[in-house]
Amino acid sequence: MSKKDAPQAIWTRAGMTIRPVNDIAEAMLRSRKSGEDFIGTFRNPRSLKQLRLWWGLMNILVEHNIFALPEAASRAVKIATGHCDELIMPDTGQVFLVPQSIAFESLAQDKFNPIMAAAIEVICQRWIPTDATTLRREVFKALDPPGAQGERIK
Repeated sequence: MSKKDAPQAIWTRAGMTIRPVNDIAEAMLRSRKSGEDFIGTFRNPRSLKQLRLWWGLMNILVEHNIFALPEAASRAVKIATGHCDELIMPDTGQVFLVPQSIAFESLAQDKFNPIMAAAIEVICQRWIPTDATTLRREVFKALDPPGAQGERIK
C-alpha cells in the first residue's frame, strides 16, 4: 500500500484543541510525548455523496450514448470544465489537454465544489439539454431509487 493509499488520521476541533476521531489519529497522538511539538497540515474531508454524484453523472452520459465509458466521460468533463493541464509536444508543437485528478488525496473539497458545479453546467449546455435540477433529479433517481435501503441522498 502506498503512502497516499494509507488510511488517514481524522481529527475534530474541540474549542482551541484537536481531538482524535479514529484509531489512527489516537495512535499518532499516543506516540508523542506530552508537551512535544509536531508539525502537520489540515484539509477538509471530501464528500462521498458528491463523489457518487460525479460518477452518477458520468454514468448518465454513458446511458445517453454520449460516451462509451464513465472514465471517458469523466476525462471529457474535466477537460470541458478546464480542470486540465496543457501539454505541448516539444518536437511537433502539438497540444494535448490532460485531465487533472479529482482523487480525494489530490483535491480538497473547497477546490472540488466549483469543478462539480461547472461539470453540471457543461453537461446541461453541451450534452444533455436540460436544467441542473432535472439532471440532478435523474442522477439521484439512478443512485438512490425509491424503496432503496438507507438514507436518501440530499
